[in-house]
Amino acid sequence: MKKILIPIEFKNNSDKVIEYAVHLHKNEACAFYLLNTYSLNISGLQALNFLKASKDWFEKPKQKSEKGLVILVDKYSAIYKEHKHQFYALSECESLIRGIQKTIENLKIDLIIMATKAKKEKCFDKYATNTERIIENIRKCPLIIMPENQTIE
Repeated sequence: MKKILIPIEFKNNSDKVIEYAVHLHKNEACAFYLLNTYSLNISGLQALNFLKASKDWFEKPKQKSEKGLVILVDKYSAIYKEHKHQFYALSECESLIRGIQKTIENLKIDLIIMATKAKKEKCFDKYATNTERIIENIRKCPLIIMPENQTIE
């Protein structure tokens, strides 16, 4: 079974990239791992305020990540229940790069498929910052970048 990692940012093209990945592998048995990384926003917090932060403050980003992933996994598991596809949620309190690296190592990922947004500025760089960081730092696994305006036929 092929193991495919799909980094998820809920505000971007999550549905499109999942559908793109499934379409590319429609005739293969695949496990799709949907990874959302989050961090605790401590910038601007003073050390004393950080120490006094409630448990709820720490749990909110985790709950938001897990809830969003469960919605996607449930949706695509129902849509593709007749196919040889399985969907799994991975929520990590990590940087995006470290989360991807750990997942590749721990699950023996075969392929990463991700969406990107083109930069709006007219310059030589053509990918958004997260995409550039992944291209620069992830070397142990092939990567497919879904073009922003990709349509599935």
